[in-house]
Amino acid sequence: MKKIIFVMALAVLGTGAAPANAAISPVIQQGPMGTPQERAENLTKRMNEVLTLTADQSTKIQEINTRRFTEQQAMREKMQAGGDREAMMTQMRALTQKYDTEYKAVLTADQYTKYEANRDQFRGGRGGQGGNRPQGQR
Repeated sequence: MKKIIFVMALAVLGTGAAPANAAISPVIQQGPMGTPQERAENLTKRMNEVLTLTADQSTKIQEINTRRFTEQQAMREKMQAGGDREAMMTQMRALTQKYDTEYKAVLTADQYTKYEANRDQFRGGRGGQGGNRPQGQR
């Protein structure tokens, strides 16, 4: 009797897992982070909520974010095609500094201070680049 219940439980669990995996696979095919445009829209939206951007600032930040994520995607694709990971990480850090400078030019001093304080939140809660590395190694 126990074996029958066990087999039935496995059958039920097994059939429930198949549809769940089917629902996830389109997201995986598209990429776990979405397109650069989607990522730019999401980040701009989060920045607007936290920093209370003006309409003009929001437009400029959207343009910056779109360029940023498009460049990052190109770097990732290059690395996946056999590029040097360390070189890509160095380029990504330079890219982050470049776009932080652009943000600083668009935001007020108070907004930029808030941006810096909430940087991890703007990076999707991942803790930014290498979120699990010690602070001095970023």
